[in-house]
Amino acid sequence: MTAKEYRNKFSKKSEEQIQCECVAWFRQTYPTKRMLLFSSLNGIKLAGGARQGARLRNAGMTAGVADLFLSIPSGDLAGLYIEMKTPKGRQQPNQKEFEEEVIKHGYGYVMPRSLEEFKHCVIAYLEKGEY
Repeated sequence: MTAKEYRNKFSKKSEEQIQCECVAWFRQTYPTKRMLLFSSLNGIKLAGGARQGARLRNAGMTAGVADLFLSIPSGDLAGLYIEMKTPKGRQQPNQKEFEEEVIKHGYGYVMPRSLEEFKHCVIAYLEKGEY
């Protein structure tokens, strides 16, 4: 069984659960950098319906923005945007557009599907400036 087949068969975690595990790992592993990884809250379902959604958009919330941002420059990159996905999750068109824009402006962009993939991406980014 390949790694991809294993993930698809056995992973039942939601995107939010995976993201919470990743944030907890980062904060425990890099306590002095804990405030430099933060969420856009785009994937979180908030109460308030359309009215609340309009208020959030007016305040700057933008569809397609990555779930997390690591605001630490590394190598030639200004920071790392992280779009969390489940093993079966797919990137939406506005997320692809956001990815293209941030890469064009000197940021990294990754799309991990598990805690292990997140660890690999963050360590490679912080140690080598790669993603």
